[in-house]
Amino acid sequence: MKLFLASRETQGRRKTDFFSGKEGELLHTPIIECPEDEVGRKCKCKRAFIGFETGEAVSTAKVAEVDMTVEALAKLVFDKYKVGDVCPTWEEALNEANIIIQDAEPFTVGMVVERQGEEIINRLNFPSEIYIRDTLLFLIGIKDAELSELNWPAGYSKVAEINEHDLDDIYRNTQNGSIPWLKGDFVNKKWNVPLTPGAKEIRDSPGCRSLSIGDVVTQGDEVWVVQPLGFSKL
Repeated sequence: MKLFLASRETQGRRKTDFFSGKEGELLHTPIIECPEDEVGRKCKCKRAFIGFETGEAVSTAKVAEVDMTVEALAKLVFDKYKVGDVCPTWEEALNEANIIIQDAEPFTVGMVVERQGEEIINRLNFPSEIYIRDTLLFLIGIKDAELSELNWPAGYSKVAEINEHDLDDIYRNTQNGSIPWLKGDFVNKKWNVPLTPGAKEIRDSPGCRSLSIGDVVTQGDEVWVVQPLGFSKL
């Protein structure tokens, strides 16, 4: 069966990565989490995998084929959580074991993944593509009904690919500070697709402007538009 093992691969890609467990140990997701915490803001639990051996948290896991029965996995769960009211019965431990198996099943062996709350995503599903709107918007907000008026994609220029997936992290990392964001370590330096005239003008300008309202981030087939607060899916 496919299961998650602790792996340091891609550790450090996020500034908020953590790894307190043991390389290669079998993992499960936390059975109890902070119910109201945003992902990764105050607590690690909604990003964490927990090691069966060490009980410590890691933010990165690798999918592996493991020679183990469901019953053997359930026994690990039962032995770990039989104290208290977490998984006090064999039936609950068996149910938790099946959840662990189901979580890993959709992924390919060797893939590195991370958690974003209830969602587990391909850690190597990078890069994200950054598109700057040719005309900067000065709007209080963009309602969903108005997104069609943005003239996507004709009115945009792709300026970068970045090694990041979390939209909040993308926004923070594409704001100019003491150095232009395009010079950041997260920018994919191997991206060498010929720039359009509009993109070349943006790239050649001092620092390039920060990601702003109306600009776009694409991730595969998903298109996200920057809002005053967060993003809207186009």
